Amino acid sequence: MAKIEARAIMEIMGRPPEHIAESLNTLVVKMGAEKGVKIANKKYHDPVPVKEVNNLYTAFAELELELDGITTLLMITYIYSPSNIEVVSPETLKLSNDDINEFFNNLLARIHHYGALLKRSNTERDIFLSQLQYLKKKLGTKVDKTLQDMVKDLQKGAKKPSKPTKKNSKK
Repeated sequence: MAKIEARAIMEIMGRPPEHIAESLNTLVVKMGAEKGVKIANKKYHDPVPVKEVNNLYTAFAELELELDGITTLLMITYIYSPSNIEVVSPETLKLSNDDINEFFNNLLARIHHYGALLKRSNTERDIFLSQLQYLKKKLGTKVDKTLQDMVKDLQKGAKKPSKPTKKNSKK
């Protein structure tokens, strides 16, 4: 298996900026711990605000990688989805049947795993929507108002949705 030197850019977006920097570092450390991956050099760039979007930040890291072979390069690309990857050396790469088989079997395993996660998520969403419909029938417009307030809070970037307020009224 031919060793591969590559450069990669890992980018992450979210909020708050401290969390973005920490998450990016965690991602880079996790990548470096993968079998057949060595991070020879890394340079982190501080989070910056995303233009035209309130309270959203992006940060990136430039990495120089030493990889055990083409299969490792393909899997790192698939698993970590770098923004950019550039093979520095060797100038030409040779793929064997074993390399291709290993990559596609690993890819298929991940696709099946993500498919199972998606099915579970859809099932949980359907249960949630069913329970929400039940509550709407039971409580009427109170549920709609509370949900609208929660959506507004989330759109503003609030960490926690505000609690519903009781209107002062004399009985």
